[in-house]
Amino acid sequence: YSTESETTLKHNLAWLVGKHELSGGFSLKNSRFDHDIFSDADTVYTYDTDFADAKQDTVTGVFRTYPEWNDEHKVSTLKSAAYAQLRLNPTDRLTLRLGGRYEHMEYTGHGHFAPRLGLRYRLSDTLWLNGAYGVHYQSPSYLMLTVHPENKDLDSYYTNQVVLGTEWLPRSD
Repeated sequence: YSTESETTLKHNLAWLVGKHELSGGFSLKNSRFDHDIFSDADTVYTYDTDFADAKQDTVTGVFRTYPEWNDEHKVSTLKSAAYAQLRLNPTDRLTLRLGGRYEHMEYTGHGHFAPRLGLRYRLSDTLWLNGAYGVHYQSPSYLMLTVHPENKDLDSYYTNQVVLGTEWLPRSD
């Protein structure tokens, strides 16, 4: 069996200054994970497969044996994050967003900064051109982190994401 639960405290703020906005926030997440996983002993055999009919395959030896295995963990860890974003409107047609997010996971000791950039250009009252770049991180699953002692050093997965697109409204509102 395995159970996971999280308790989160979050706060977000935004300040408007004319046409511009500065926003930010944080989150503190207490994550709890308990698992008790087991596997019976098992054996993997080698076979002679030189026959046209699979029913004639014969065991030729033992490739590997696995002993009974049991893993039980109870983990509680703190995940923290903070972000800031600045939205600028240098012209009536252009919106620029600059931001970043920092995340830290107590259990692994790893922390990462993830920059973000976004542009939005209004071509008409109903058509916009959008573009964005960002780095996004995701921690390995709790099961993956705790199933083997060496996995505690696993780092987060990440992706560099680029998005280009258009936005069209059938009519202006």
